[in-house]
This record gives sequence, C-alpha cells and structure tokens, in this order.
Amino acid sequence: MLKSKNIQKLLSQNTCPLYPEIFILTPSGILVGNSTPANVKTLRDHAALASTIWNQYATAALNGSFHNALQPAERATASQDRTLETLCVETTEMNICVRQIMPQLLLCLMGPRYKPGMPIPTTHASRGEASGANAGASSSSGASATSPEASAADSHAAVRTEVTAQGLSPEASAQRQDDLKQGSMHIVKCKAEALAKYLAEKLEGFTMPPDV
Repeated sequence: MLKSKNIQKLLSQNTCPLYPEIFILTPSGILVGNSTPANVKTLRDHAALASTIWNQYATAALNGSFHNALQPAERATASQDRTLETLCVETTEMNICVRQIMPQLLLCLMGPRYKPGMPIPTTHASRGEASGANAGASSSSGASATSPEASAADSHAAVRTEVTAQGLSPEASAQRQDDLKQGSMHIVKCKAEALAKYLAEKLEGFTMPPDV
C-alpha cells in the first residue's frame, strides 16, 4: 500500500494559493491521500464531486461523444485514443483539475477561481514542477526519491514564496508571463500534469487492490 505520511507531505509541499487543496483518489471516490490542513467532511465532499465529474466525462470520452462533436477536418487529425487523461472544470467559484496518475488512481487539484482582472499569485513551483524534497512518494517497498525539479526549486529557498520577474532567469520570466496570460486554470493544469507524472514514476509497479 501507499505510505500515507509520505504522500501527505508531498502533496502538502505542492499546494499554493492557486490550488490549496490537493488529493489522490480512486475513480469511485475513495480518498488515498491528501494535503494538509484539511477539513475531512469538505475533503470527502470534494472527492465525491471530482469522482462524479470524472466518471461522467470518462464515459463520454469512451463513447466517442467528444470525438464525434469535432468538425470533420478536426476529426481527421484527432487522436483515436479515447482514454480521458486530464479534466479541467471551471465553476463560478473554483477551479477543479483531475489528472489520471495510473489506472484506478487520480490526482485532483482544487482552488479558487481567479476571474479576469484579478491578480494571480505566482510561485517558483507554479508550473511544471513537483516540489517534494525529503518527502517523496513511495509504495510499501519503502523506496523514496526527490524530484530534480524539487531540488532545483528548493535551492532557491522560495518554493512557495511570491517572486518578482527580476528574480527569475529570462526564460523562466517569459514562461511565467505566458502562463499568467493564459489564466489560473492553465497554471493549475500544468501543475497537475507535472505532479501526476512525478507520482506515476515513483509509484511504478504499484497497483490498486481490485476491491478499491
């Protein structure tokens, strides 16, 4: 089984004002791990919500509903793979991003919706990085590792600290500005994909029990 303390620490280190709530769940809505602090009742409600939305869209994807809705020209070049990998939902109050880590294991990031014109908080680890120094994700084998991205972020001693463009390299500053232009959901999606990829690598060989 997963080591819950390692998972909890890893997820907690990756939260920020954009996505203060991160949790891992099964498609049936069973919680596997979550960031802290957390309100248990709210967390369970959110897991049920994420599970319901995911299953509805995953079924639609498998049935070809999305593929059939494309224009003929788009359909000709679209991927034939109908497996849902990432789902982003924007409500009036929050952003929800669910990403598949592996079959039967999902990652969900939730946070407030930043409407156009609202300042978006930025962090070193806001995009494409999985912060997890000394935390790691591991299975019962006890293996634990730190991501290269986490080491790089922690070397700045400001993983979750707001920074100015002057504190970043020209490339990072340009990327940051591009991300901000695309909105808060884009940043949440990038983070979910990076974190899910990191977790998938560290949990390689792990399989969820069939009765979960």
